[in-house]
Amino acid sequence: MKTKRLIAAILAVVMCLSAMALLSSCGNSKKDDAGITVQIGPNPETLDPALNNAVDGGNMLITLYETLLIIDEDNKVQPGQAEKYTVSDDGLTWTFTMRDGLKWSDGTELNAKDFEYTFKRLTNTELAAPYAETVIGMVEG
Repeated sequence: MKTKRLIAAILAVVMCLSAMALLSSCGNSKKDDAGITVQIGPNPETLDPALNNAVDGGNMLITLYETLLIIDEDNKVQPGQAEKYTVSDDGLTWTFTMRDGLKWSDGTELNAKDFEYTFKRLTNTELAAPYAETVIGMVEG
């Protein structure tokens, strides 16, 4: 009986020590302030904003791109990449003033032509963007 208790105690100690050794290797003692890692979900079919039509891709695109305008916590439209914007009295012409210092990840300057390209590409019927009709219905020219 004493032998069984001794063996059980030794096994319990060995298991605790093993668990402690295993768990101590899970931590990262080196602090890295260079970024953050986020697991959003499965690999999306595409990360092309014009071609995406799935929730998983949309969740990733939200973290990758900031749009001209954003919706804030109160569901109000606010400037995003735009510093400010104006809308004509008839609601047909929107004028955006871009924020200074906008850059692509490679350091290249981001400008209004990049946004123009995006809208023209989205409305190109050869691309067959799933939500193009949403934009085409609002844009003339």
